[in-house]
Amino acid sequence: ALANLWIDLRPEVANADLHPSLAATMQARDAIGLVDAAMSLLSEGVAISDKVRDSVVLVSEADEVALLRRSLADAVRSGDVQAALVCTSDLRAKGEVVELPSLDALLQARSAATARPADRGGEESTA
Repeated sequence: ALANLWIDLRPEVANADLHPSLAATMQARDAIGLVDAAMSLLSEGVAISDKVRDSVVLVSEADEVALLRRSLADAVRSGDVQAALVCTSDLRAKGEVVELPSLDALLQARSAATARPADRGGEESTA
């Protein structure tokens, strides 16, 4: 989704009326830089086309989803259940479909690991 947004912005980059700071961030595919440049220009009273303004919002949202997906993958790989659940919740709040068999397996493994000491009936050594 994010890659397609950058492709859709190519005609805007070629537009001679586009502010150089916006063009540079679009060419670099720098979502955070694009948002910063747009906010800076707007605060200075520089006009930005509706298409560019709408694209800035879409790029920002798509970049956030991509970051959340990477964070979710990292959390699952590292076994960080809490971080995985937060990322999953944030993605679902953004309307993303999250189906992760690996997260389910991680949760089951964690559940089993926390149940094992109780199952042993206090066999742990106190020496």
